[in-house]
Amino acid sequence: MTARRVLFIDLAPAAGGSVVSLFHLAHGLDPAQYEPIIVLSEQNPFDRFAKAGIAVVRVATPQWQPQPAGALAGVQESRVGGTMRRGPLAGPWHFAGDLRRYRRDVLPVVGPITAVIDRYRPAIVHLNDNLSLTRSGAIAAWQAGRPVVCHCRSFDPPVALDRWLLAPRLAGLICISQAVARQQTQELGSSFPSRVIPNAVDLAEFDHPGDTGALRAEFGIPADAPLVGSVGRITSWKGQHIFIDALARAGARHPNLHGIVVGAPDQSDGQAYADSLRRQAQQRGLAERLHF
Repeated sequence: MTARRVLFIDLAPAAGGSVVSLFHLAHGLDPAQYEPIIVLSEQNPFDRFAKAGIAVVRVATPQWQPQPAGALAGVQESRVGGTMRRGPLAGPWHFAGDLRRYRRDVLPVVGPITAVIDRYRPAIVHLNDNLSLTRSGAIAAWQAGRPVVCHCRSFDPPVALDRWLLAPRLAGLICISQAVARQQTQELGSSFPSRVIPNAVDLAEFDHPGDTGALRAEFGIPADAPLVGSVGRITSWKGQHIFIDALARAGARHPNLHGIVVGAPDQSDGQAYADSLRRQAQQRGLAERLHF
């Protein structure tokens, strides 16, 4: 039996969680049944695919290039843009912005990806992130007549243009959690085909012999106390506040349970959110048992 080619598209500019998860997915496929081809942004330095013998094609991604902005642009954004986004013309304003982003960021990448699809003729195209981040791949697959699925890994919603133009071309969604599935189907409709498949985890990558006693001593955690952790950028959509609530509930039954939050504040809302997490820990009686 000839292995079926799957074209995976991830246009992130850096080696973030989506690309790492894609590596585990592609590397875990049965080579007798599937032949993965990976499309990455030329800015992304991730090299584990090539080291594993998986074919990689890189394309230019203008959406990640610095955009020039003059002094007037800031004034227009703060005065005109702010008013339009919240006023009675908010809908047309957002739609015009979506069209501009399609023209500037999406359409220039469609041609190169279409050429890759024509070259490899995959059985299916797999968009390795939310539709709002993989539009050029969706359009290219549509133009090439290839079936396409979208792997939703975050809460980035599809905009109106995505829902109207691209979503009807998808065979379905893969969502990494029930929460992501709920959010996406709220935007696209409850009947939109979707399936929840949690991210793969290679336990061997976390099996590092180390001195856990030193970590516990550093944070003042008793040697016999159960310890649970949350690892990731500190930003509201990552849900560290939910982790704190869960820790408080579990702590009611296990008073010696400790928790640790590992991660740096995100540039957008991170510091304010991090401060709110510390206040939440105080309010839930976890000041001595939750460590940052």
